[in-house]
Amino acid sequence: MSAATTGVATNLWSLQPLVRPLVPSTSIAAENPVDAFVVARLASHGLKLSPEADRRTLIRRLYFDLIGLPPTPAEIDAFVKNPMPDACEALVDRLLASPHYGERLARHWLDVVHFGETHGYDKDKPRPNAWPYRDYVIRSFNADKPWARFVEEQVAGDVLYPFTRDGIEALGFIAAGPWDFIGHAEVSEAKIDGKIARHLDRDDMVANTMQSFNSLTVQCAQCHDHKFDPISQEDYYSLQAVFSAVDRTDKEYDFDPEVAMTRLALNRQRDALLADQKGIKEGVRTRAGEDLIALDRSITEAEKAAKNSEVFGYHSAIESSQNTVKWVQLDLGQPRTLKRIVLHPARDDFNNIGEGFGFPLRFKVELASDSEITRGVRLVADQTSADVPSPGIKPHGIEIAGLSARFIRVTASRLAPRQNDFIFALAELSVIDEADTNVAAGAAVTALDAIEAPPRWQKANLTDGWYPGVSAKDSVELTGLRQRRGELLTKNTLEDEHERLGKIDAALKGITSQLAILPAAQRAYIAAVHTGSGAFTGTGANGGRPRPVFLLNRGNVLAPEKEVGPGTVSALTDLPYRFDLPSNHTEGERRAALARWLSDSRNPLTWRSIVNRVWQQHFGRGIVETPNDLGNMGAKPSHPELLDWLACEFRDGGQSLKKLHRLIVTSATYQQVSDASTGAGRENGKRAGNADSPMEPLNRRLSRPTATLSSSSSGGEGRGEEEPQFVGQSSAPGSLLAPSTPVQIDADNRLLWRMNRRKLEAESVRDAMLFVSGRLDLAMGGPSFEDFVIDKPEHSPHYEYQRHDPDDPKSQRRSIYRFLVRSQPQPFMAALDCADPSMQVATRNESVTALQSLALLNNALVISLSKHFAARLEFQGGSIREQATRGFYSAIGRQPTDDEAKQLTVFAEEHGLKNLCRALFNLNEFAFVD
Repeated sequence: MSAATTGVATNLWSLQPLVRPLVPSTSIAAENPVDAFVVARLASHGLKLSPEADRRTLIRRLYFDLIGLPPTPAEIDAFVKNPMPDACEALVDRLLASPHYGERLARHWLDVVHFGETHGYDKDKPRPNAWPYRDYVIRSFNADKPWARFVEEQVAGDVLYPFTRDGIEALGFIAAGPWDFIGHAEVSEAKIDGKIARHLDRDDMVANTMQSFNSLTVQCAQCHDHKFDPISQEDYYSLQAVFSAVDRTDKEYDFDPEVAMTRLALNRQRDALLADQKGIKEGVRTRAGEDLIALDRSITEAEKAAKNSEVFGYHSAIESSQNTVKWVQLDLGQPRTLKRIVLHPARDDFNNIGEGFGFPLRFKVELASDSEITRGVRLVADQTSADVPSPGIKPHGIEIAGLSARFIRVTASRLAPRQNDFIFALAELSVIDEADTNVAAGAAVTALDAIEAPPRWQKANLTDGWYPGVSAKDSVELTGLRQRRGELLTKNTLEDEHERLGKIDAALKGITSQLAILPAAQRAYIAAVHTGSGAFTGTGANGGRPRPVFLLNRGNVLAPEKEVGPGTVSALTDLPYRFDLPSNHTEGERRAALARWLSDSRNPLTWRSIVNRVWQQHFGRGIVETPNDLGNMGAKPSHPELLDWLACEFRDGGQSLKKLHRLIVTSATYQQVSDASTGAGRENGKRAGNADSPMEPLNRRLSRPTATLSSSSSGGEGRGEEEPQFVGQSSAPGSLLAPSTPVQIDADNRLLWRMNRRKLEAESVRDAMLFVSGRLDLAMGGPSFEDFVIDKPEHSPHYEYQRHDPDDPKSQRRSIYRFLVRSQPQPFMAALDCADPSMQVATRNESVTALQSLALLNNALVISLSKHFAARLEFQGGSIREQATRGFYSAIGRQPTDDEAKQLTVFAEEHGLKNLCRALFNLNEFAFVD
């Protein structure tokens, strides 16, 4: 990176260098610098902080904010009764040390970077190896990794931190967003649609990087210079050039750096040996001349003919129902003592199905002594209880040593999908006797039905000896041709070349042996140089050389103008914005330069952006209400000095997110009550607890849906304001029109004279229901659970949530581990305002709708967990009143009043404990933080 090229000055507030403001001196004794800034701002408008929330409210608020789970009644009681003055600080430290802290914080970050586990677009195929990035984020937050390191790993971890697990898994950030499978895998990069797909792919990488880390809308400069912010079109395409060599792909890697270095060294040795071997063989081929060319042509033609014949086999009639039963059977002519039966899958490119065409999802294999399969019947394979994954062309062997039979029947009870219909197909059915002879060769074949379309499909093909993967190798013609070719090559190989080739072969075998004893490599879906096949070739074949990137006139891929090199935004005058790299630089050096630019202490956007996001996590909105846009069209900060002080404190104080969270949640500002009616203010910075406020009658709340309460903390974005405006600012002191209450002065609570009341996120609602019902599995990490049944996974998958069993224990993990589908959101989670993984979600909606009430009342998961919650209460024993009271405390986090306990008991006696638990899940106090 060169310091010679720096940007032009701008008056945009967020681009100004960070200078640590002085902590204000206030008339009250503020123990926390956060409070000093807030109190000073409040005082300028004649306002004060509200009283401190009671301990029951605080512990629930802290638990949900820091680990995303509710406290147990025992934990609440212990905290409320703790006489120590530092009880709150000790609780915060314990929660920050919990491994569930990382799970909680990761959910926010995954929203921001639009992490999903399917591609999106038309063919929304699964990404089975996307989850390591999610685990990386959780692990990083729990380890309190310095923010600069966290940023650098996600943009260029493979370059800046080579041979580390985090350096690879972190690159899932670049690949987190949607990916057009058709535009990349099925359309050539040379075609217009292919160019557009790759242009949009780089646009997603640029937008994700710059909005996530810098809260800057650089993507608005794609077709012209940014209309509002100092970002040129050349800046934008320079950022595209940074990512011009990487694609989204599965990448193998190792957890252990030593294993990774060993594997790399061995692979490099192998590549060098293979290159030497190739050079020798090319010389031999040249000497062999036209004779070798003719033999190669003959072998190619014979292999093509053999490959075409491999698909021949048995094909059932086509059915509209997948559960239609089909069978096919062999007659061996006489009873045989058998050793093994082998089912060979077929291969057919119809509807892009390919290998495993027609192989049944569920089936059984039976032996019998009569053709009706009624006498001497032996069930030797039963795969009817669960779907069998497609085997590709891998043979499915069944060991049956010592059994004797004449008839073998294969019955399919769940057919394979074809194209809006279903079939049963096999390429070959081999039956091996004790002498290792295939006694099924040429055997008679009968079936319930069959498509007879020779030579491609007919029953006789099931025992003709031709099937994928074996036919070509065993062809007599091919064997003879290959033998002649080998003799010709040997004849034209010089004596010293024989010796060299022998040594190379021995060395290659040694390397293969050494590679075989290394631990199995891991796989993660990340951004990497990729050598693909078909249309999706990537840049791997070109040595990872970056694609040329041109400034596009009006963003049109057909109107390229000048070529641009790698760089970034030119408006930060303290930082270089065009990367001065050597002409032979690798693609990774581009990303490393950008990573260093983003993490530079002189980049004010990076530090303002992250502290604003953390503030939003605790107050429901940021100091800047538009956390993804710190530009001119974003909101202005409500407390600009506080924002900059936090940014400097975070940047210069070790970049510890845990320390930042602790600073915020231990402030009096955070620990205020959220009730606007209590906003009388505090005369000093000391905390004075208040009693629990009365609750409305239970019967009214039980009959009222959650949708009747809305959060009073919601407000407008204030876009384009020079300064947040408040009602009282223009009123003359002492005027009859001057506002007299905090609500009148600052109805939107931008000045933070009270805490904002916040609704629980979808994940916290689901996790809390699982937790209080005793069903939550707290196992961490690993592949995501699927709360759906997937249909047609090989073509255009359908994700069917209604077919999932809510009692499946594999799906009762925390919601952070839920498999995230882009095209078909989970209905229950979507109703509760879960983030859409197809887009960057900086701030979640907090809607209150009738649909939410219906979901919390009727969803299969809610009904199931209500049953388990009731069973747990019953198991713990006690009277109906005691069970109902205990359930209320577990769900809501406080003891019911005497009147509420009476109503709970009456409701449980009349409608049953299960329905009471269902009603508890529908209370406002369950759905809101406090």
